Amino acid sequence: MNTHSIAPFIQEFYPQYYSIERYPVSQCAAFSKKDNEWGVFSNFGRTPILVDGITFKNVEQLYQLMKFKDEEPVLLIYKAPNPKMPTLNIPASVDSTYMTSVSYSVDNGATWNTTTIDNTAQTITTPTINTGSKVLWKGVGKQMASSTSSGRYSQFSSTGNFSVSGNIMSLLYGDEFTDKVNFANASKFNFSRLFISAKITNTDKLILPATTLTASCYSYMFNACTSLTTAPELPATTLEGSCYSFMFYNCTSLTTAPELPATTLTASCYNSMFYGCSSLNYIKAMFTTTPGTHYTQSWLGTVSPTGTFVKNNAATWNVTGPYGIPTGWIVETASA
Repeated sequence: MNTHSIAPFIQEFYPQYYSIERYPVSQCAAFSKKDNEWGVFSNFGRTPILVDGITFKNVEQLYQLMKFKDEEPVLLIYKAPNPKMPTLNIPASVDSTYMTSVSYSVDNGATWNTTTIDNTAQTITTPTINTGSKVLWKGVGKQMASSTSSGRYSQFSSTGNFSVSGNIMSLLYGDEFTDKVNFANASKFNFSRLFISAKITNTDKLILPATTLTASCYSYMFNACTSLTTAPELPATTLEGSCYSFMFYNCTSLTTAPELPATTLTASCYNSMFYGCSSLNYIKAMFTTTPGTHYTQSWLGTVSPTGTFVKNNAATWNVTGPYGIPTGWIVETASA
């Protein structure tokens, strides 16, 4: 018996349910893959289950979601502190080669309003939602922008302040997002400028799960979100050109940067990432690459005059100023 199984626990605390029986192989339903004859009994078996209006493709998908504590939503949620009308604008340049459809729900997923993406500009506006209410969004495609240029990116907006939570991958993979940690091959600009200048106040429960990034995937994403006070975690360890450039540019209410675990920098990856974040006074960055104009141009320009920078203790670089560690900040070290 595997001593790490649940059997000893059942034996000790629920002895009335504990027993070991042996059966000949001919009487057993053996399977090792979901596509085997008895694979329907696998946790990955094709057994859809409906919970709170959301259909999960199998119990494993539901189990993985339940690992999130608190109220982690199953889709990207747009939550309103005051009555307002959320809007998503999709330009004609983001056509069906980039996105197939976008849907929203105002009744917690019981019903969905779906817009099919074609070669025309789309403006998706929800009904007015009341204080504390939420809108669930999902989409199917590979990227919500065709470039970082004006008029070539999808953009959320609202008539009032709002917070965003949930897994960002639900905007690309729809209901199949839970195990997606990478972007589609050959995609880029995936969520570039998605919330630029939006009235977002909080994103600490927004999940950006990608560990390997694509070119400009999050560039300008929260640019000029001046009410933003908390940023989402950024777990990526493999960066790509301009992946985070201008991401939090001029987010003047942001005080703490998300931890940056990547140890190797790539071209323009952090350029102007926190430029203009005048309240920012803490950042932990684990890169060992020497910062400079090629990687971190003005990344910490015009931040708070005092603060704490936590640096990888394996890093040998010593660059100060807007391209490195802001002048006047305390430096600490930590292991990656």
